[in-house]
Amino acid sequence: MLSAINNISISFKIQQFLCEKVEIDETTREVRALLKSEEETKGLICKECGHQVHIYDTADVELKDMPFYADSKTTLRVISHRYRCPECGETYTEPVYFRYAGTRVTWRLADFIEKFLRANMSISSVSKITGVHWDTIRKIHKEFMDVDLKLREKELKEQGYMLFITLNTPEYC
Repeated sequence: MLSAINNISISFKIQQFLCEKVEIDETTREVRALLKSEEETKGLICKECGHQVHIYDTADVELKDMPFYADSKTTLRVISHRYRCPECGETYTEPVYFRYAGTRVTWRLADFIEKFLRANMSISSVSKITGVHWDTIRKIHKEFMDVDLKLREKELKEQGYMLFITLNTPEYC
């Protein structure tokens, strides 16, 4: 059963994608939004040969987004363009920049997950709260930890500690 809120017109745009429809399930409080690309092909050129490309198809992906309500899911169905170059035949998909690379979640949700993890919540707890698969959360965790470790290493080098650490490794002792 859909909520009465569906009678309210909600219009928003994320980058080149316009929201055409928002539905909220009254029972599960699941929010689903349909976003379609408004990108025009005029002026878009092939990455391989430099000729103008044209739209020949669409690509459809569902991304999880930060929940509107606690214990509910928010899903964005994003429809982007597929381009083809009539000259060289190269094809590619319009990028969805708000998608967290290598996952089916948005950057907003990845940031939300990162905040839980930084507050020392376990990966399994974050998974239960967000409905995001354990492995996706682990990937987000690893990536921000890698960045933090590189920053810490740089900080230690600037303070002169890395030379001491390097010289005291087994191959130098």
